Amino acid sequence: MSRKLVFIFVLVIFSCLAVKAQPQSLLIGKLTTVANDVYNFTHNLSDEEYIVSDLSSEERKKQLFDLAKNCFSEIQKVLAAGVPETKTVAIKKESDDSTYQMPISQLKALCNRVLAATGGSVWKANAEEAAQFISVWQKPLEEGKVDKVQARIATETGKQALTKLDEAHKNGLADTEELSVFGQTLTVADVREQIVYIQAELSKINDQFIAAEEARLAPFRSALSGDKLSLFNSRFTDETVGVYGAGGHLLKTPAEYARSSVWCEWSVDNSKIVKSWNIACWQFKGMTKIGGPVTRSGFGTPPASAFH
Repeated sequence: MSRKLVFIFVLVIFSCLAVKAQPQSLLIGKLTTVANDVYNFTHNLSDEEYIVSDLSSEERKKQLFDLAKNCFSEIQKVLAAGVPETKTVAIKKESDDSTYQMPISQLKALCNRVLAATGGSVWKANAEEAAQFISVWQKPLEEGKVDKVQARIATETGKQALTKLDEAHKNGLADTEELSVFGQTLTVADVREQIVYIQAELSKINDQFIAAEEARLAPFRSALSGDKLSLFNSRFTDETVGVYGAGGHLLKTPAEYARSSVWCEWSVDNSKIVKSWNIACWQFKGMTKIGGPVTRSGFGTPPASAFH
């Protein structure tokens, strides 16, 4: 590639980045909103800072921590955009309704003080919340009572629990810190070891369910193509959802799915005094859709003629 082309390519990249960058005024506006929340949440009506003296409530600790964390994040964005720490943001004091021009450097220090005062408690609480994964899934795993839906959910929640625990550890929570987990005391290191083991075992079970499901669907996907395959993949892979052909005949085999010129979906509403039904039908010529979905509804039991 010639130098001229390289120069043009680099220029285009920088131009794209410049378009995506937010204006400094917008970033400072966002920071100002968060800064006012932090300042007024940490100062009393006498305009005295009272972060440490008012941390009796766990809820308040969490509120302060989240505010300071959000504020610090906005500060980093502003500084990354080239705004100096000497730049001020307008703080409207709730104590006397006056406006105070607070340098970003001072706001940053305030947010750091809040994080230092509240972080330990919050990170421990987050770690204990992550540890609940053990108490929820250990017994079902040991008893072999994890179904397909539970395996999928547990696999995801296990990943989330590990992420939350590792974040707490990264922010200073020691491996030896003791956590309360449904009546038992475990160290952070023990909790992580158990979550890793349980999540890995549940992930294996989930993989087995996925493999079995793929094996069940494979014959249908082999027998179908075009519009039929697309509709099948998007709507009818759940084995609890019945697909009906002309006259209300329940399609069961891949060959029946492939042969039928009509696919219908049938639902019933039993919540009212009179039972009602709703049917949606698609029409095909071979594997190509030529109509639908056409919906029909009524009361009682749908007649065979509704499936067409």
